[in-house]
Amino acid sequence: MAGQGLSNIGTFSQVVALSLLVLQLTDSGLALSAVMAAQALPILLLAPWAGSSLDRLPLRRVLFVTALMGGLQAACLAVLAFTGTINLAWVFGLAIGLGVNGFEFIAMAG
Repeated sequence: MAGQGLSNIGTFSQVVALSLLVLQLTDSGLALSAVMAAQALPILLLAPWAGSSLDRLPLRRVLFVTALMGGLQAACLAVLAFTGTINLAWVFGLAIGLGVNGFEFIAMAG
């Protein structure tokens, strides 16, 4: 349970980092809202079917995979940001990936 709590803190930190990065790259509220919408899109579109699908899978494995995905996304974000190769397209891709990673919360609720 402590590991899942740490994963939730990491996910929240990544959301804040993406928001600040978008503002640094574009200085645009419109771009920030578009990235946040892209992050919410996977949950909005897939949540009605995700609950029943996740019930058929072992919870421990689902949580492990989603935590691993979140770590890989954070590492990718860090490498791109520190090397200066990040652009808005990468941020959109990472935001969508973070939205897909949000299914761990659905798995925990089930």
